[in-house]
Amino acid sequence: MVTRIRAGLLAGGRGFGLATSSMAVGILLFTLTVVSISLIPIGVGVITTPAALDAVRAYANRRRSLAQEWLGMEIAVPYRSLPREQRAGLPGAVERCGLLLKDPATWRDLEWLFADMTAGALIAVLAPALLLYSVWGTVLAAGVWEPIDNAGGGLWFTFVHITSQSTANLAAVLGFVYAFIGLFVNPALIRADFAIARSLLSPTREQALALRVERLTETRHDAVDSSAAELRRIERDLHDGAQARLVAVGMSLGTVEALIEKDPAQAKALLAKARESSAEALTELRDLVRGIHPPVLAERGLGDAVRALALRLPLPVEVDVALPAGRAEAPVESAAYFAVSELLTNAVKHAGADRIWVDLSYENRALRISVTDDGRGGARGTGGRRVRAERPGAATGYIRRRPGRQQSRGRPHHGDHGDSLRVVLAEDLFLLRDGLVRLLEAYDFEIVAAVESGPELTRALAESAPDVAVVDVRLPPTHTDEGLQCALAARRARPGLPVLVLSQHVEQLYARELLADGNGGIGYLLKDRVFDAEQFVDAVRRVAGGGTAMDPQVISQLLSRKVRESPVAGLTPRELEVMELMAQGRSNAAIAQQLVVTERAIAKHTSNIFAKLGLPVSDDDNRRVLAVLAYLERG
Repeated sequence: MVTRIRAGLLAGGRGFGLATSSMAVGILLFTLTVVSISLIPIGVGVITTPAALDAVRAYANRRRSLAQEWLGMEIAVPYRSLPREQRAGLPGAVERCGLLLKDPATWRDLEWLFADMTAGALIAVLAPALLLYSVWGTVLAAGVWEPIDNAGGGLWFTFVHITSQSTANLAAVLGFVYAFIGLFVNPALIRADFAIARSLLSPTREQALALRVERLTETRHDAVDSSAAELRRIERDLHDGAQARLVAVGMSLGTVEALIEKDPAQAKALLAKARESSAEALTELRDLVRGIHPPVLAERGLGDAVRALALRLPLPVEVDVALPAGRAEAPVESAAYFAVSELLTNAVKHAGADRIWVDLSYENRALRISVTDDGRGGARGTGGRRVRAERPGAATGYIRRRPGRQQSRGRPHHGDHGDSLRVVLAEDLFLLRDGLVRLLEAYDFEIVAAVESGPELTRALAESAPDVAVVDVRLPPTHTDEGLQCALAARRARPGLPVLVLSQHVEQLYARELLADGNGGIGYLLKDRVFDAEQFVDAVRRVAGGGTAMDPQVISQLLSRKVRESPVAGLTPRELEVMELMAQGRSNAAIAQQLVVTERAIAKHTSNIFAKLGLPVSDDDNRRVLAVLAYLERG
């Protein structure tokens, strides 16, 4: 009841405002516009009419915004687009006047003005009148009726003739009845007033079709221009980057062919250089592909793609996704993703924000995305911003469990060069799968199954009980993240199952899911890490032994997110280096060798790091690395 009373009183106030506006602003604008149009034959109207029509459009747009704000009623804007470049002076005024008068929406605006200042004003004024009339009835019952009657009489309260105190009391009662009725009907009166506006201010079917064609033509030109610019960028990046490196690789291999018998040492050096160049070419191609269509978008959809995008930013981003099951069309997801990407980039670069919030929802058959930050606003410099769109790595390090410690359940122990490790390999590309088989067999691994799809991987893991699984993220039949999902399901069915995941692109989101159970036996590497055979083989052995192998790119992204936040910001440059190598999976001995210092110095640095981060110190390398990774994943 309280809500209904509040709504009735609010509608009464809004009705008063609408009635006042209709009878003051509406009549004034209607009169000025009609007079201006009538003065066009003598030339004066050519100057005044565009200004008058601009004022009418502004007034109509204000009524559209009130309809949306008060009632959630959307009234589309039907106006034709005016040329971006217009002539100056009198010729420009004549051209603009003609364009405005040829727009059918102009005449519908005038129709609405007339209807609004007559029928609309009458409907709107009823809302406050029903409430205020009760006040007049109470005043009459208080005795005001008598001097009025003595002065000549003829006083009526709607249908009640006031001639005595009893009739005055009846007027007061009737006034309260009117007020009670107003509390219930006032919201309907306001909706009726806006219904009149919608019937005349909304585009007709023909106008809507014409606007649609105009919009499609405009967006088609924009799409063509954007596509041409994107193709030029791709061609330039390929020409200046990957293409040049691949040509250099080919030349180096030709030189190796000539030197392999005469100067094997020089040939070996050239091969190492060719391998390095091919890895750099792959990195550039990976960045190029991410700019065209991020793999995580194709594999997971818009929600997880935005989450992965947020994880790469150097400041905290909260992502709230409320999207229905299923996937939107690929062009819609792509446009939305890059819109969010641009907004987040602007917030990081220009807003000076400390935190960002991203909300994705689907309402009324429309995808709605809001990106909010607590930094500086836009051109006005206000605090906060809400924008809507309706549209490094060196060699990878690893860790080793200390000999004699209990192994995780389901994970037999193997020495570094002891019994052959049994491997299940999942890779859909035949050449890469065959190459990995040959590489692992050359290092005395036993390949118990080499499969190319998600269902085959699930079956092989269940039947073969391997020591380690080497899995590609993207597998048939869906060609999304089926390999990753199969690996996670297998670890849930067999806790501690060692899994090394390979991917063309590193995503923190995938690393987070792999590390979620808090156990070791996890690896996540870029595919081009296989170019360094010894490091890749060592990674497989470390993961099979319960260790953790994380690609340096993952650690770099995690550190970039934390480096601006306390207490990571309090680490010294050397401690940051140690922490990065530790998080990659390296033991103290490996870190000392990499940084050319003693193990004792590294032990001191790690103690300082754990003290500053508030983490418990552990002598177990794997527990230590998992603790650091978990810390970096927070926030």
